[in-house]
Amino acid sequence: MGNKILVIKPPYAFYPIGFAYVLSCLERHNIHFDFIDTLFGYDYKKLIKKNDYAAVATGGLVSFFKFYNEVVSNVKMINPQLPVIIGGNITKDVRPDFLLHKMGATYAVAGEAETSLPFLVDLILKKSDHFSDVPGLIFRDPASGEITMNPVRRLDLSVDNILPAWHHINIDHYIKISDAPFFDRYQALPVITARGCSGKCTFCSPSIGSLQTRPIDHIIQEIEYLNTHYDFSLIAFMNEMFFNTGEEIEQFCDAYRKIIPRKGWVCNLRVNAGCDSDAFRSMKSAGCVGVTVGIESGSDKVLKLMRKGTTVEMTAKFFRNAKAAGLRCSGTFMMGNEGENEADLKETIDFVIREEINGGDCLTLTYPGTAIYKNAVKRGLIADEWDNLQHLRFEFSLWDPFFTHRHYVNISDIPNDRFWGVITRESRRFYTFLLHHFQVKDLHYKFVLGSLLRVAGSCPDCGCRVTLLKPRLILGIHCFCPDCFRHLFFNFYELEEFENHFELLCDELSKAKSIAVFGLQYEALYLLCYDYFNLNYERIAGFIDSVASANDTSDFYLFPRLHMTDLFTIRPDAVLIADDLFGDAEIKLRHFYLQHDAPPPRILHLWPDAKRRKRFLTGIVKNFAGSNRPSKVFFFAIISGALALSSIHARLFNFNKLKRLFARLLKSDYFKWIASPLLHVIRNVERK
Repeated sequence: MGNKILVIKPPYAFYPIGFAYVLSCLERHNIHFDFIDTLFGYDYKKLIKKNDYAAVATGGLVSFFKFYNEVVSNVKMINPQLPVIIGGNITKDVRPDFLLHKMGATYAVAGEAETSLPFLVDLILKKSDHFSDVPGLIFRDPASGEITMNPVRRLDLSVDNILPAWHHINIDHYIKISDAPFFDRYQALPVITARGCSGKCTFCSPSIGSLQTRPIDHIIQEIEYLNTHYDFSLIAFMNEMFFNTGEEIEQFCDAYRKIIPRKGWVCNLRVNAGCDSDAFRSMKSAGCVGVTVGIESGSDKVLKLMRKGTTVEMTAKFFRNAKAAGLRCSGTFMMGNEGENEADLKETIDFVIREEINGGDCLTLTYPGTAIYKNAVKRGLIADEWDNLQHLRFEFSLWDPFFTHRHYVNISDIPNDRFWGVITRESRRFYTFLLHHFQVKDLHYKFVLGSLLRVAGSCPDCGCRVTLLKPRLILGIHCFCPDCFRHLFFNFYELEEFENHFELLCDELSKAKSIAVFGLQYEALYLLCYDYFNLNYERIAGFIDSVASANDTSDFYLFPRLHMTDLFTIRPDAVLIADDLFGDAEIKLRHFYLQHDAPPPRILHLWPDAKRRKRFLTGIVKNFAGSNRPSKVFFFAIISGALALSSIHARLFNFNKLKRLFARLLKSDYFKWIASPLLHVIRNVERK
C-alpha cells in the first residue's frame, strides 16, 4: 500500500471551496495526496492504475450521486481492495446502507472533514481497524459487519484560522468563469464567514448543521491574504447566510473598511437577520455591491408550513430598506412548495411583481435529507428511494435547457394533471414582468460576421452603457448592469424599425387557431419563457424538430416534439420559425410541402424580412413556389441548390465534428495541453 491518497472532484463549474478546505486539512496533517479536477477532463482511472494509492476520496452534494457511484464502481473494477471514502453532504442526506452496501463505498465521513478525515487516513495507512474514535465515521464493523455511525464532532472555528488551499486548485480558471449571482462582469473569489445555518426550513439540508460564525479578525486576515496572492475584483461570501444579526454585520463592516484595497463584495442574507436601512447603508459604505435573499413564497400560509421563520410583510420591508439605502437586492422564490395551492403560487408572483423584485424562480426539489423528502416518502410519492437517487435531476429552473419533468416529484397541493400548466403560466407571468420592467434605454445593435450580434443600451437607473456580444438571437437577451446591478433586457420589438413586424406577428398569431413552432433551441425556449406577443399558448400544437428521428417522442417543455410529417396531422394555421441557425428553415418547410403537393400554412419569422439571413434564397424559393410557370423539376433544382448552400454553411459550424477533432487531439501528448481547454470551450458554447 502506498502512502498517498487520491482526491477526485466532480465536474461542476462553480467554486470548489469544499475541496479547498479538504486539501487544506490534509496538507496541515502532512498527508500526501494527488488532486484531480474532472471538470477539465482528466482521467482518474489512469492515475489509479499507475499509482499505488492508500485510498481514493470523493464527495460533495447529493446532486452528483451518479458521479460518486461511477467512481466507486470504477475503483472497485481496477482494484477491489482499494478503500473508497465518500464525504460531504451526501453522507448526511443519503441512507448509510445505500452508501456502503448498494454503492459500495468503504467509508463515509459525515460532518466537517477537519475533524475526521486525517485521522481516518492515518488509520488506513497504519492498517488499523480501530475506527470507533473517528468522529462522524460511517463504516462496517469488522466483527459483525453491521454499519456503525460514530457521533459527529463540530469544528471549533474560534480556535484555528483555517484557510482553503486554493494553491492546489486551478483557481485562476474559476475566477475567470465565475458566475457570482447577478454580477457576471466581475472576477470573484469566494470566502465563507460561517458554517451551517440558523434556519430550520423544511426544504433545506444545511451543509453542516447549526450556524457557527468565524471570528471577524480571521475573516479579515483571509481577505488580506487573498488580496496579496490572487488577482480578482469581487469577494463572494458564499455560505448560506452572511451573519445572523445586524450587530455582527455592523462589526464586520467596521473592520472591512480598514482593508486596503477595499474590493466590492456580495453576500447572502436571511430576511430575519435584523437588517434595517441603517445596516444596509453601513454595508454599502463598506463596499457591499449586492445582496441575495431567499423569498421562497409570497404566501404567509406556505412560509409557515416550510418553517421559514419569516412573513410576507417582513420580506417586503427587507427589500424596501435595501432600496432606501441604495443597495441592490435580489431574491429567489420557489414554486411547488409542500402545501402550496394555485392561489398561493399566484400570491407569490403578485408579491414579487408588486414589490418590483429583481431575481428568479426555482422549482421545489425533494432533496434527500430534507423534511419534505421524508414526508414525500411517508406519503408514498417516492416509492423506491434507490431508484429515485438514480434519476435525481437538479435543474432548479423550469427554463433550464436540460430540464426534464419526467421524474419530478410534485409535493404541492396542485393536482398532477394541472401542476405543470399552472407552474409554467405563473413563471411566465413573472419573467414577462422582468422583460417589460427592466428594459434598457437607447437600444442599438449591429450584426457581426453574420452569426453574432453586438447589442448596446443604457441602464435606466444609473445611465451606465452596457455592450454585449451574443449569438444572433432576438428574444431573451439580458444581463445585469455592471455599475448598479439592475436586471437589464434588450427588447428589439420596442424599436421603431421593428414596430410593423411586431404588430404583424401579434395579429397573425392571435388569428391562428393552431400554431407550430420551428426549432428547439434558445429562441423556442425564450418564446415560452417570455410572453412577447400576448400569445395564447394553448394554441401551440408543438415544436418542430427537423433533424430528430421519427421515433423520438420526448416533449419540449411540456409541448409535443413534432416531426415534419406531423404537420399533415395537426394542419397548423401558421408556422412560427423560432430557431433558424443557418437561415434555411423556411426553405426546408417549403421544400417539404412541395414534395407532398400541399400548400404551406402562413410562415412567420421572429426577425423582419430585411433583417434575416439568406433572405435572398428564401425569396427565390418563395417566388417560384407561388408561380405556376416553372415546372416542378425546375423548382426542385432551385430549392436543392438553396439547401446545398445552407448545408455548406452548416458544416462550417458543426460542433460535433469540432468536438470529435479535439477529442482525438486529447490522445496526443503534443496537443492535449491545448485541446483540453478548447474542447471545454466548445462544450460551453454549445450549451449556452
